[in-house]
Amino acid sequence: MFLNHFAYGQQAKVASSCPKLAALLIPTRKHRPLSRLRNAFQAGNSFVEDPLDSHRRQIRGQLVRSYVLSSSGVSPAAPPTATSSLARLPNHLAVIMDGNSRWAQQQGLPVFTGHQSGVDAMRRTVEFSCNEGIHCLTVFAFSSENWQRTNEEVEFLLMLIERVVRKELEILVAAGVNIKFIGDRSKLPSSLVEQMKRAEAATAPNSTLYLTVALSYSGRQDITAAVRNICHRVQAGEISPEEIDSELIGSNLALRHLPEQWREPDLILRTSGEQRLSNFLLWESAYSELHFSETLWPDFGERELKAAMDEYARRERRFGKHH
Repeated sequence: MFLNHFAYGQQAKVASSCPKLAALLIPTRKHRPLSRLRNAFQAGNSFVEDPLDSHRRQIRGQLVRSYVLSSSGVSPAAPPTATSSLARLPNHLAVIMDGNSRWAQQQGLPVFTGHQSGVDAMRRTVEFSCNEGIHCLTVFAFSSENWQRTNEEVEFLLMLIERVVRKELEILVAAGVNIKFIGDRSKLPSSLVEQMKRAEAATAPNSTLYLTVALSYSGRQDITAAVRNICHRVQAGEISPEEIDSELIGSNLALRHLPEQWREPDLILRTSGEQRLSNFLLWESAYSELHFSETLWPDFGERELKAAMDEYARRERRFGKHH
């Protein structure tokens, strides 16, 4: 589970028992008045934001998980190392989380249980990304086409997403995750939209992992909206048609909140054996490596993630150049 045993006052106990973790929690700047837990861990983000301190950035997620679990009565893993054991990692990993319904059917369970089990796979992926030092993780949670599903399934999915965001917010803040939501919010329940805004505001100072959740998202709609916005700027005389280029279009897409060098995924991973992008990050995926796993999303975990990373490391990315 993704650090489900946090409690208020936990950080003081953890810091006192672990000098390394205590160093990460030393307040170095003022923060807005959130909970004591958020303040303590957000204070450590000054280390993460310092590019010279990559050691703390890479081990921070592992230290938090290991020693919090220990204080909760669960045996922690071995002390984390400073660098990943994997040869080469993508800076930006994008995931099409597919197979929840088929997993439930194979288990003889209602489809809703598949979505609930998919949350655990999401936790494992976020934790893996934090621990291994992946900078950006973008996940396809709900597509524009998913509105065509039954009302019961759609309502359950949106309710589940809202509950998970609310429940995991403290943990995301503590782990240094910066969360953003992309997609059309006009159809979403107001309570979910408000929870999304709260999560974005609470994690705004963080930079250990940029987690982007595509919700009611369509790659084609994203490109259309970007072009429309650029057309308005041309009409207003802000730019000329000759100034329109790929960089301008890219800066108007939904992932414009990410650091520019990481906006395009290095690796797009899809589970459940399907081999298509399904309208996901169509512009940004021009040179992305693709990995298709037969594993259904609820069963997807560290072993499958490491296999995808190993395959990615063996590939030679030429971007149209010769050997």
